[in-house]
Amino acid sequence: MPFGEESKSLYRTAGSKKLLQGLEQMTSVHASGIVYGPNGVGKSYLLGQFLRALNPKSYLSIVLSHSSLAGSGLLRMLAHLLGKVPRFRREDTITTLAAAFEEMKPLWPVIILEEAQNLGADALEEFRLLSLYNNQSTQAPFSFILIGDEALLPKLMLKINAPVITRLGYGFKVFPLSYDECKGYLQSRLEEVSIFCEPFEPAVIDMLIEASGGVARMLNHLAARSLQAAAMDNQERISGAHFEQALESMPWLSRTGTTS
Repeated sequence: MPFGEESKSLYRTAGSKKLLQGLEQMTSVHASGIVYGPNGVGKSYLLGQFLRALNPKSYLSIVLSHSSLAGSGLLRMLAHLLGKVPRFRREDTITTLAAAFEEMKPLWPVIILEEAQNLGADALEEFRLLSLYNNQSTQAPFSFILIGDEALLPKLMLKINAPVITRLGYGFKVFPLSYDECKGYLQSRLEEVSIFCEPFEPAVIDMLIEASGGVARMLNHLAARSLQAAAMDNQERISGAHFEQALESMPWLSRTGTTS
């Protein structure tokens, strides 16, 4: 089925190329930073592409997606992901993590924290302190990347998170697709499932782009629902009526392309 959740190949735009190149450069110098942008623009997907491209002989990637955890819970989850048994006492868990980082050498850990805008100040501070466990060196034992929506940057700018900001060396924003990029994206998603004709009427393409606001996830959902509506109608061409049915099945979208 076209426009599924997982694409076989990355649709490369000038923005995605710049982001991936920037992440590669920053990680090569062991810097930490943030990647942020609206929900659904493909932040996690792009980070997944980046992690898959990392040399497994040089890097070890760890993804933490439980952003509702408090500081101690975050440390315990990290220990589990590293194949270690977390200890009852916080200080013992930190010791276990420190030993794990030493065992990884020469691999360099790259830790991804998903939905980082939901992390509490205690969790962020706990994570910062973990990066300072080796007081014999100013170099952290790992790089970390905070991924979040547009609320992430304002949250980090709060005074309580000032110590975390000092550990960050870069910030990349992911933007929605432009009009031309949306058209290219739709074509690429069709071609990856061997559909080389144009099933959408020209006006429908404009409707899809406007309603989605250039957000790839919304574009996928609307295009898939429009295709399904046409299939139920036993039609090969997707008309405005089919798009309207798709839009009605997603009532949280307004007719102007913004989420309510």
